[in-house]
Amino acid sequence: MPAVVTTTGLTKKYKNQTVVDSLDLHIPEACVYGFLGPNGSGKSTTMKLLLSLVEPTSGEVEIFGRRMDRSSRRHMLEGIGALIESPAAYGHLTGRENMRIVQHMLDLRPAQIDRAVASVRMEGQMGKKVQNYSLGMKQRLGIAMALARDPKLLVLDEPTNGLDPAGIEEIRDLMIRLAAEEGITVMVSSHLLAEIERMATVLGILQQGRLIFQGSKEDLVDRSLPDLLVDTADPDIVAHTFTRSLPSVGTNRVRIPEVPVAQTPEVVRELVTAGARIEGVRREEQSLETVFIKLTGREGLL
Repeated sequence: MPAVVTTTGLTKKYKNQTVVDSLDLHIPEACVYGFLGPNGSGKSTTMKLLLSLVEPTSGEVEIFGRRMDRSSRRHMLEGIGALIESPAAYGHLTGRENMRIVQHMLDLRPAQIDRAVASVRMEGQMGKKVQNYSLGMKQRLGIAMALARDPKLLVLDEPTNGLDPAGIEEIRDLMIRLAAEEGITVMVSSHLLAEIERMATVLGILQQGRLIFQGSKEDLVDRSLPDLLVDTADPDIVAHTFTRSLPSVGTNRVRIPEVPVAQTPEVVRELVTAGARIEGVRREEQSLETVFIKLTGREGLL
């Protein structure tokens, strides 16, 4: 698919520390790109590099097929909306007054503001002061600010951070709808693996500043070998035959880690030859979290 964002060898160093290391990103048009990685892996810095808020040590950023740098930044940002860290809203003003400030600063039409507010379903809350908003409402207002200029690219850093389950669901559904119905490319970072799994169509995973995976969820699952679950009346024979197998306590199910699909019949034949009575064999379904842990060695992102 055509790329909205492409980076080549994108690198950022602070003194002797490399925070972002030779990234080659490819973010397709009209997708939700889930950007994952443990805290400190370089996600926020990468997003700031894409927006030219931070100058790269080396490498290039192309957005909409044009190089992003200090000289082109102002013009290119007209097609980009972003929410990095917390929403920049004035608490003592109402949501409507905050949106009017955005309208004035960006020289937007009233219809653009109305459309952005409607996109996040905040029409009934705009008369309230922002200091009285819930965290979810503040996040939605911040996204409305990012949407006000009708962007083709939306960059969101932890937009569901601190939200309750209902708020997380609202933001997730919004991201999916913006990509599917309005053709907006959404790049979203999150520490909530389950939410990224439900909303993203393309994934990028950072570890220590390096891109260790980029592709579809299906590609990611295919790269990681699933465990083989064997139901047997003879778990001791299975465990003896495959010394790396892991018997489940109190059951006759044995887990044999990371067995390639093509090797499954061979494993079964070997067990039968060894005298094990096999009652069932299946491959364990893998969640994004399971694959992530295998890939990074980290239990979750926190």
